[in-house]
Amino acid sequence: MDPLKQLFDLYEAEMAMSPLVEPEVVPTHEAPPEEAKAHPVAQKNTELDNALKNGSTPSEAHQEVHGEVDSSDTESKAKFASSLGRAENRKVHAGALPEPGSNSIFAQEFAADQALDQTTEQDLESPISQEVPDSEQTAVDESTEYDYSLDVEYLQKYGRA
Repeated sequence: MDPLKQLFDLYEAEMAMSPLVEPEVVPTHEAPPEEAKAHPVAQKNTELDNALKNGSTPSEAHQEVHGEVDSSDTESKAKFASSLGRAENRKVHAGALPEPGSNSIFAQEFAADQALDQTTEQDLESPISQEVPDSEQTAVDESTEYDYSLDVEYLQKYGRA
């Protein structure tokens, strides 16, 4: 307890002061607003993926999202190539998709392929399986010394020494 607390309380009572109120801390970093939208490229990719999931061919899906391909415009051709690559990576060929809820062999293989294609946090970690555990490591013999006198003798005899 502060020995001057009584004096401070008396001063506040006499001067009709309210006790000090700490100002509310205003956060300097705020979360993005709820209505924040995804990047336009991400939106186009999502639209393309949805069109491919709905059974469109990759070229039809591209035309739905990006419009007609202009063969004289390199950017248009690049977007088309990106769409085709995206479809290839998803293993979508000419709209061959399993029916929702189907238990056919094709649906099972398709689900297995999608599960294998997913990147997990474990995939991003360093490969520990290649490291040798401490219990299995052998001590390195550091006492081995190399005699350089033969090297020096050779260099003195044949040059560069």
